[in-house]
Amino acid sequence: MVNRTPLLESGERVGNLIALSRESSDAAFELADELTGRTRAFRVAEELVTSGVEPTGTGGAFASLAANLEEASLHFDDPAVSGAMRAALGAYLPSLGRRLLGTSSLMVGSFDYAGALTAFEANSPEEAATLAAHDTWASIYPARLFGVAPGFFARNPAFPGPVIQRYQNVPWPGGGFS
Repeated sequence: MVNRTPLLESGERVGNLIALSRESSDAAFELADELTGRTRAFRVAEELVTSGVEPTGTGGAFASLAANLEEASLHFDDPAVSGAMRAALGAYLPSLGRRLLGTSSLMVGSFDYAGALTAFEANSPEEAATLAAHDTWASIYPARLFGVAPGFFARNPAFPGPVIQRYQNVPWPGGGFS
């Protein structure tokens, strides 16, 4: 396990977000298939999650999670996915400004898009709700806003350009040409 945080909705704990290393993710996919209830494993850009830092507290950090919790997913190259990526790069992510910690597509397998996660800071749950209201990923799957422990998400540098391609079968915007 790389890190974990409780998920808070309206101040109440509703679940957990657990980040696993790439090596552990295959086991997580198998375990999620065996569990009953609303459990689904996703891959995210590894740069988004801090490693070895024990998050504490519950204020200030939030995640807008637009995800499909059912079995279905879209092909990553579906026009709806690339359109949401363009909209996120063009309007939503810039609107978050310095509050933005990072974003990642949620993947199941190498080519299947199952949603996106955007992590950001806010001064209050009300401000977070206002910021999350314009989440362009919600045009594909329903979005929910969760409070997370400060320090769970790493602040990621700005994107080098308006690219929407994926590299090396990793969740967008991760990867490279190496």
